[in-house]
Amino acid sequence: MLRTILLLTASNIFMTFAWYGNLKNTGLPIWKAIAISWGIAFFEYFLMVPANRLGYVNGFSGFQLKITQEVITLVVFTLFAIFYLKEPFHWKYFVSFMFLFAAVILCLRNKISIDQPTYFSVSACKIDSLACLRFPNYMKAFTADKGEIITFIRSKINAV
Repeated sequence: MLRTILLLTASNIFMTFAWYGNLKNTGLPIWKAIAISWGIAFFEYFLMVPANRLGYVNGFSGFQLKITQEVITLVVFTLFAIFYLKEPFHWKYFVSFMFLFAAVILCLRNKISIDQPTYFSVSACKIDSLACLRFPNYMKAFTADKGEIITFIRSKINAV
């Protein structure tokens, strides 16, 4: 599982630069931006195809691979947007990402042990108007300024 996630992450780094790297240099003719993007994407495929194959033969379903890949894409893109494009990160993006993170936990529920908090543990403090969000032990204890949303998410996941 870890090898699949690492390959998906490396692939997404290439993909993000291929798709969005040209946004910093809008003076570049579009045909050059496309050619450069295709060159970068070539390396993305060298990582993405083996990642998906490895994950699939080791028990991931196609749905699980896709949902996991999308969350990895958002994490990679968030870092890219903040540090490369210098765009601000708003609390509403964080809450949106937490919904997607919950989707990964839900779809991989049989693949990971909910009792072991070592696979997915998130702690982020002072992100815009949210004071402190914590996911110790997979959403069992969650505190936030606007924690009602998270309590709702947790109750829906536990109901499944």
